[in-house]
Amino acid sequence: MSIRLTPEGKYYYRFQYKHRNFCEGGYRTKQQALDAETVTKDRAIRGVIVPEQIAAPMAFAEIGRLYVEKSPSKKTLRHDDQRLMIMAPYFKQTPLKDITAQQVMEVLNKAQAARKFSDHTWNHYQATVRKVVNWLKEQNLFAGENVAEKVKQRKVPKARVRFFYPSEQKTLNELLRQDPILWPNYWIALQTGMRANEIAPMRVKDVSFLTNTIFIPHSKNYRSRYVPISDDLIEPLKLWVAGKDPEQYVTSGYSAQWITVMFKRVCELAKINDANFHTLRHTFAYNRLVNGVPIYKVSKILGHSSVTVTEDHYGHLAMQDLHDAVNQTAETTRQTTRLAAPKSDEEEAEKVVMKLQWPMPGMLN
Repeated sequence: MSIRLTPEGKYYYRFQYKHRNFCEGGYRTKQQALDAETVTKDRAIRGVIVPEQIAAPMAFAEIGRLYVEKSPSKKTLRHDDQRLMIMAPYFKQTPLKDITAQQVMEVLNKAQAARKFSDHTWNHYQATVRKVVNWLKEQNLFAGENVAEKVKQRKVPKARVRFFYPSEQKTLNELLRQDPILWPNYWIALQTGMRANEIAPMRVKDVSFLTNTIFIPHSKNYRSRYVPISDDLIEPLKLWVAGKDPEQYVTSGYSAQWITVMFKRVCELAKINDANFHTLRHTFAYNRLVNGVPIYKVSKILGHSSVTVTEDHYGHLAMQDLHDAVNQTAETTRQTTRLAAPKSDEEEAEKVVMKLQWPMPGMLN
């Protein structure tokens, strides 16, 4: 069906002709959209219009809905959809062709003031606008300038990676050990580095004690992966899955959001500041790196898209390995130097000194 209805109650049409996309919206009734589509098809067949002109008069809300429905990129689509819905009211009914860089900047600032998000998130919103317009251009739906590219992203200082210190881990262990809901989620995260939204939906069938691995079918980057089960996790995990059917949840079955909120409250109760459930993931990485596990292995366990992502987050922790390597090299050099030095006792040294004439010949000339 070529005629569709937007969440705002407006109709739009979209069709292809000779592998080119044609789309226009903002119609009050379905019949108006059908009539407009008929006219556009006729003009396209006669070569009167080209598809690049179609998206120009569309409002931002319609463009956002079109992008969400047709974009092949599913990796960040959920976040993009949310950002587009937040920004759409601030663009009002301004056609895409009339949107300026200044207006994009104002919309981003208004959204930030209303939602109270950080400059880092502000950059994500700017990138979403830029990405959507570029997608329209790639689809030959818009030939105008991408004004979002004129809006510079804000400089954001690199955030400090927060991890739990041993004393904090001890406090949390004491507080959570008797909690039948939070304790399994906490201990699994601390021993595997899994995210809250990876632990919450984990089922018994995903756990294998033959290979001592946990299968994660859908991670953050939409890739499945296997996570090794540590020795400290094996026995508790066997207890948590005992007597359950393969389709049952390993932990409580509570949502990831509920778990993160309740864990945050526990941290506040324990007076552990600037920490949340994701801090457990950082702590897992920290513990492995400082104990000599290569960063590329940690990256694979965490499920990062590349080791570069891991280095950006935890590269400074792996720096200790470089210090150790330098110190080992220096020690080897010292040993080699001692082995290569000529063996001479004190008498030989005295003979060398006696052979020297002082002052040296020619020094007083």
